[in-house]
Amino acid sequence: MENKRTAGVIYAAASYLWWGFTPVYWKFFSGIGSLEIIAHRIFWAFFVSLFMLGITGGFARFKKVLSDRSQMGWIILRTVLLGFNWYTYVWAISHGRVLEASLGYYLNPLVSIFLGLVFMKENLTGFQWAAVGFAAFGVILKTALVGSFPVVSVILAFSFGFYGLMKKKSADGSIVGMTIESFLLLPLAAFYLVFTEIAGTASFLSSGPGMKLMFFTTGIITVVPLVLFAKGTTRIPLTWIGFLQFIAPTMMLIFGIFIYHENMTVFDIFGFASVWIGIAIFLISSRKS
Repeated sequence: MENKRTAGVIYAAASYLWWGFTPVYWKFFSGIGSLEIIAHRIFWAFFVSLFMLGITGGFARFKKVLSDRSQMGWIILRTVLLGFNWYTYVWAISHGRVLEASLGYYLNPLVSIFLGLVFMKENLTGFQWAAVGFAAFGVILKTALVGSFPVVSVILAFSFGFYGLMKKKSADGSIVGMTIESFLLLPLAAFYLVFTEIAGTASFLSSGPGMKLMFFTTGIITVVPLVLFAKGTTRIPLTWIGFLQFIAPTMMLIFGIFIYHENMTVFDIFGFASVWIGIAIFLISSRKS
């Protein structure tokens, strides 16, 4: 059991470290429409997933899951949530809403903890409740900075929170699940890419070799962390996943300060410190339990 949880923490932490670096990657797509970026993510993610499925021998499982009509409704809903999350995030980055996107990923752990308590009947100790309180206080401070109801943040937090819950309750496996999700979204993505190329509004064919390579790598950037995330969620409690999720927005904060030279207010400093105090309490209490 201990080895399983250790592996789960490693997988989940690796996925969030990967996601923490992605703002730097998506900056290369500045000036390109959000829908075109998402369509390429879906298109190339399917072929990367298919390749991984081939080398792991998962085609039989892939066909079995697709033929199970009892699960298809939940898989479609999970896929819609994932696609909506992708689009909202890319749209936020390209429209100068980085603060709201970052806030969404600070809210996401609290949503995961809430969903774990409600749907998975997971319990928290007194120290872990204190950790949640510190984290919530930090998020409230960051919410105050937005100045209005953060719609983008809430969409990002709840769409991925419910996606994580459904992945934890699913039995299709990480690579098989990713292949199915990208397969279901593929027709829409392919139609959009063909339509925009015919209409002359797409960027892919008119771009240089370097940019074409960037489009190709959207599949790798998309699939790898989701596979790691899926492997993590099946090995550790959803409440643990909730706190590990603070890794990505914290990295975004660091990049914003030291690479993109964004201003850090007093509220940012207090919010950042409060969240990390909560994480420290949670980790210490988990080691003692």
